[in-house]
Order: sequence, then structure tokens, then C-alpha cells
Amino acid sequence: MERTSFYTTLIEQLGRRATRAVLGLCGFRNDALREYLRDLFDRDAGMPGAFLADPVFEASFGWQPAERTLGGLEGKLLHPDLVRALREPQKRA
Repeated sequence: MERTSFYTTLIEQLGRRATRAVLGLCGFRNDALREYLRDLFDRDAGMPGAFLADPVFEASFGWQPAERTLGGLEGKLLHPDLVRALREPQKRA
């Protein structure tokens, strides 16, 4: 399978599944409203009203390990509250 067709198929599936999920969760009983929203949401990515924006793919470069730890960035580059939140995430009840 070509890479381009893979992404095209993936984007179409994501839009279609998102549309179905939202319409299912909302549970609209009005057929005309449901059909209107399905047509609106099911537009091609990036079109007004569509669920998905235009796809964006960025070049990714290899990671290079840093000598500094997350704690070493506290107060200089990162706010101490952010470092604490990353180090000790709140537990869900």
C-alpha cells in the first residue's frame, strides 16, 4: 500500500468514526437533524464544518539524550509547579 493512500484512508476513517461516535452519543431523534449533521461533519478534512482539519505532518528528527534532568530545569526553564506536576501527577479518584 502506498503511503499516500494509507494516510488518505486513515483520515477518511477517522472522520467517519468521529462523526458516528458523536451522533451516537448525542442520540438525536430527529432524522433530518441527524442527517444534516452527518453531512456537515463528514466533509473532507479542512472543509468548514468538518470534524478534522487539514492533516499536518512534520519532519521528525532523532532525539539526543540530555545531561540535565527534569529537576535540573526547574526554576530556570520550567516553572517549579510544572516540574512538580510532572514528577508527582495527581491520582484519579
